[in-house]
Amino acid sequence: MAVKGSTRVLFIDRVQREWTALQHSLGSLPEQAFFQQGVVGDWSLRDLMVHITSWEEEALKSIPIILQGQRLPRYRQLYGGIDAFNAKEQQAKLHVSLEQVRADMQQCHHTLLLRLGELPDGSLISGGRLVRRLRQDTFAHYHEHTLHVVEWRRRTGL
Repeated sequence: MAVKGSTRVLFIDRVQREWTALQHSLGSLPEQAFFQQGVVGDWSLRDLMVHITSWEEEALKSIPIILQGQRLPRYRQLYGGIDAFNAKEQQAKLHVSLEQVRADMQQCHHTLLLRLGELPDGSLISGGRLVRRLRQDTFAHYHEHTLHVVEWRRRTGL
């Protein structure tokens, strides 16, 4: 069980704070707004949700690999780079409904939180490989895209 104030609890709290901010930025919008391009490049809010879920899925895949002390595969070698990975993920979910994209996003985040709660004590040491990877795929990623959504909403008046 995690002790209040433990590194794991603090990490999960940070993940949840940034997740909540992201969810708030997506709140109270009409359904058609989720299909308007231009939130991040040509991406819509729906596309952004697919993107965030894809990287949470990657975080989940990376946890056991890092905990075993192994190196993660390079996106350049697997896909031709991160942009190619992002494009592949978008293409794979092109015909998934907004309702399913939302459900997948919530389910993946729930699974991620459960997995974070199960991490061994001491695995989230500041500056460690696992922390760096999870930070990139979770709270720093949410924060980056929350700013994009807030700016897009300002520009569009939504």
